[in-house]
Amino acid sequence: MGRQPWAPLATLQGAAIALQGDSNTCLNYATVYISPMRHVSEPQQIGGTARGQDARHRLVEAAARLFASRGYDGVGVREIAKAAEANVAAVSYHFGGKRELYLATLDRLMDEMRPIGGPVIERIDQAFEGGPPDRGELSALAAFVTRHILMTMLAGDLPAWAQQTVLREFQEPTADYRPMLDERVLPLHRAVRRIVAASLGLPLESDEAILAAHGVLGQIMVFAAARIVALEQLEWPDFEDERLEPVIAVTTRAVLGALGFNSEMEPRQCVS
Repeated sequence: MGRQPWAPLATLQGAAIALQGDSNTCLNYATVYISPMRHVSEPQQIGGTARGQDARHRLVEAAARLFASRGYDGVGVREIAKAAEANVAAVSYHFGGKRELYLATLDRLMDEMRPIGGPVIERIDQAFEGGPPDRGELSALAAFVTRHILMTMLAGDLPAWAQQTVLREFQEPTADYRPMLDERVLPLHRAVRRIVAASLGLPLESDEAILAAHGVLGQIMVFAAARIVALEQLEWPDFEDERLEPVIAVTTRAVLGALGFNSEMEPRQCVS
């Protein structure tokens, strides 16, 4: 067997620094240098360990919170590393750089948003399998959509940073947000538009149906996007527990009214 090549000292020192950021172990650079070279540029070699995965997780969590509150340009790598209690070199090691770390937070956002739209899209697809449902079924679907989204966003496990990131990207969209828009936001919007078009007798692809669906979703989302306005006046700490039901009731009446249903009409039970 031939001799194995030696890694440049600077490269191995970088790996050592990244490892130091993941633990309290102090590495001896001389020891590192006389060891056979490993492909330290591949994260799975070191980052695949439990210690490395923990550091990666902490970096994504810290970056997600900071990017959500101040935007991409308002946060530096050193600040992220400090918040994650990791060495600054760990950002380059695990992700390659700041932008790649931001993309990792958007991947995490995709996972966090799945419980909001997934069940709604599935329920609507099932209801329309045999053609447009009757008006009683449509009202039940609208009530289900309203309840599910409000419960998920206001009383579910969706972290605050996820909602902040979505709102920030809605207002100042970046090219990196496109997958989120295509895979999470627009499919939900199109699904709700099927209810709107069938309820109001509009062509599915018409401008009016698109705008009406946007208005319906806006009536629901406003309680997450601008909750402080209502909470301040109600003197409530949040919309959780017994405070959530009045929100659902009021919003459901508004949504059913926008869809042309009698506000006194009791929607059929739509089991979630």
